[in-house]
Amino acid sequence: MANTNDQEKEKEKDKDKDKPDHPEHPPHPPRPDPPGPVNPPKPPKDRKVGTS
Repeated sequence: MANTNDQEKEKEKDKDKDKPDHPEHPPHPPRPDPPGPVNPPKPPKDRKVGTS
């Protein structure tokens, strides 16, 4: 049983042959832009400031 590791490696190689070539994990979808400030500045509303 000294060859167990080598046999395991051979099995892994065979598995790889059987599988179509694809990555372990599918690529992540592109991440959205990092969130801005918690309360992003809103465009100023039409409000009277000081004098009308």
